[in-house]
Amino acid sequence: MPASPSSRRAADQRIQAVTLYRWSAGDPTQHGPLELWWLKDQNGLKADFRTAASLNYASPAPIQPTEPKTNDCSLGGSSQSQNGFTISGAINDYWNTQGGLTVFGLPWTNARKLINSSGDRVCQQLFERARIEIQLDKNNLITLGRLGAERIPRDQDMINSNGLGYDQSGGNTADCRSFPEAPGTTQICGQIKAYWNSHGGLGILGYPLTGLFRYTNDPDANGVSHTYVAQYFERARIELHPENTAPNAVQGGLVGAEINFGTRR
Repeated sequence: MPASPSSRRAADQRIQAVTLYRWSAGDPTQHGPLELWWLKDQNGLKADFRTAASLNYASPAPIQPTEPKTNDCSLGGSSQSQNGFTISGAINDYWNTQGGLTVFGLPWTNARKLINSSGDRVCQQLFERARIEIQLDKNNLITLGRLGAERIPRDQDMINSNGLGYDQSGGNTADCRSFPEAPGTTQICGQIKAYWNSHGGLGILGYPLTGLFRYTNDPDANGVSHTYVAQYFERARIELHPENTAPNAVQGGLVGAEINFGTRR
C-alpha cells in the first residue's frame, strides 16, 4: 500500500537537533518502558547521523513569512534601476553611500521581507558581493548579511587543504593587523588589509574568519575555472586578482551571486 501523505511527510522530516536520552539499555527492572529510547543498538540511526556529518548537511531554511517574494518592503524614497531590479529607500541610500558597485556589485533580487539565517525579521536585498538588510525588529537598523560566515562551511575543505602564509597576501606584510578582541589568531596583511581599510573595515566587512587560502571557482560556460588567493570575513570574501591592474587587483568575492546561482564564482 502506498504511504499516506502524512506518513511521507514524517519520513522526510529533516532533523536539526537530537537529544540523546541514553546510550545503552541499562537495567529494565529499574527503568521500565523508558528503555525503549536507548541508542546503542540503533545502527540505522547511527549510520544516518554519520552520513549527515560527513556530508555537512545544512539546517533547513527558516520558515518564511507569507508575503510574496516580490514584496518591496514598502521602501519608498529615492530609487534606481540596476540589472533589471530596483534599489530603493534606505537600501538605496546605504548602497550609494557605502561604496555602490565597487563594494556591493549589482543587485540580483528586489528587496523582500523574510527571516534571515539568524532568525531575525528583515527586509533584504541580494547583491553580487553582499546582502543588505533592514533589521525590522531593531528600529530598521541597516546592516549587511553575514555572507562570508555563511559560505565558509561550503568551502571548509578548500580552506583546510589550501592554506597559505600571510606572505602571499600581496604588498607589504610587515604591517599586519591582528584582532585580539576576536577569537583565533587570524590577521590581515598586505593588499587585503589595504582593501579592508579602504572599503569599510570592521563596520562593513567585519572580522576575518579564516587565514589566506587558495580559492577555486566552478568552471564557467567554457569549462574554465580560476584560482585566487582569498580570505573570508564575516560579510565578504576578499580575493587577489593579479591578472588585473590596480585598483581591480583586489576584489570582493561574488558571494551574493553564488547564493543566487548555487555555484562558486
